[in-house]
Parts: sequence; C-alpha cells; structure tokens
Amino acid sequence: MVSPKGHAPYNKNGEGGRPPKFSDEQVDIFADEFLEWLKEDKNVWMKNFCLERDINSDCMSEWCNRSERFRGAYLIGKQKQEAKIFEGGLIGKYNSNIVKLALTNHHGWAERTESKISGDSQNPLQCIIDKVSSKKGEDEEDQRS
Repeated sequence: MVSPKGHAPYNKNGEGGRPPKFSDEQVDIFADEFLEWLKEDKNVWMKNFCLERDINSDCMSEWCNRSERFRGAYLIGKQKQEAKIFEGGLIGKYNSNIVKLALTNHHGWAERTESKISGDSQNPLQCIIDKVSSKKGEDEEDQRS
C-alpha cells in the first residue's frame, strides 16, 4: 500500500506495509542456526525449530523469499526431514501411517499403482479378450493330451 499523497513513506524502503520483524542479518543468522539444528538426530520436524525460538513458522517461507542463504538452508532441511521420516518408517521408529501422511502432505509423495496391461485405445478390452481366448485354447489343448 502506498502512502497518501504528501505523506512520508511508511517505512525506509518507501513501500507500504509493516516493516519486517527480522533484519536480513538476523535471517542469515537463523539460516546458520537452522543448519546446526538439523545436524542433531532428534530434530526431525522443521516447525519445531520455530517453536523452540517462539517464532511463527510462517516466517520460514517469508525468509526463503528474502534470503538466498535461508532458502538454501530450508531446501536442505526439507531433504533431511524427508530422509529422516522415510528411514524412521523403514526401521519402525515412526508409525507407518504418520510416515505416509507426512511424506504425502509435506513432501509430495503419492501412492501409485501401475497397470501392466496395454492395449488398443480404440478397442481397450480387446487385449483382455485375446488373453482369455488364448488361455482357453491352452486349457483345451492340455485336456486333450
């Protein structure tokens, strides 16, 4: 929001809105602290980093937009979180339903089933009919022998 005509700008940048709560230097310090925090095995859920510091977790996305350094730390954090959750699920450290929920909702994983049947797009059931027909022919041949 721009300031009214003849009014001084609201903040030092001349832009509207509230000035940021944390300076760029503080955000870079948080990036270093975050990387250190990630090194501890007990630290898995990234929102806990903010909770331990009484910071709103939404600040992380704002910091990613403001600081290249924090963005890099955050991306590393996402990868480490994903790996820790997955490995914890493999060894039974974490509940499998929670692992599935976290990986699906926070890391873009999806459960897929792929069909091995391929066929003609004009006549999609023809390949199944052909398989059934060839199976019947084999069964009848086995009975004759």
